Order: sequence, then C-alpha cells, then structure tokens
Amino acid sequence: MPNNFIISYEIDNDKEREEKIRKSVEMLGNSTPLFNGTWYVNSQHNLSDAVKHVSHLMTDQDKLIISDSSNDECMWYNLPESHARRIAQNWKM
Repeated sequence: MPNNFIISYEIDNDKEREEKIRKSVEMLGNSTPLFNGTWYVNSQHNLSDAVKHVSHLMTDQDKLIISDSSNDECMWYNLPESHARRIAQNWKM
C-alpha cells in the first residue's frame, strides 16, 4: 500500500547538497514540490526507510520532518528537543 508523505527540511546554504537531498526525496516515489524544502510524496517506502533515505545526506545543522498521513505517523531528524517533545505530546505518540 502506498504511503502519503509530507516531507519538510531545512538545510544550510549548500546548493550541491540541497540538490542531492532533492533527488533523494524524488527517488522515494511520485513527488511534488510544494514550497521551498517541502514536498508531497506518494511512496512504497515506509516512514522509517524514508527518513533514513533522506537524513543520511544531512549534517548536524540540518532538520527534517516526515509526516505519513496514510498511517498517522511522524518522524524527524535533528529537531530541537523541545519541538520534538511538543509534537510527540500533541500527536499522542
């Protein structure tokens, strides 16, 4: 069953790495850019694999969040602890 992801990321000003991350997101499945650094992706990948697929290109300064609306799940990479805690509390994770 395909999964519907909203992927959003923030990276430092590195155009070459940004291009690699963009390609990585596109490789996850049928993708549509929504805003700068935000995508809709219909994918056969599960959420955990999608996060690994994109985050391995990121530095400790970058941030990533992927919401899987098909399964009511969310995962992130390198969000500040207070932000992660707030999402987990409100999402009932």
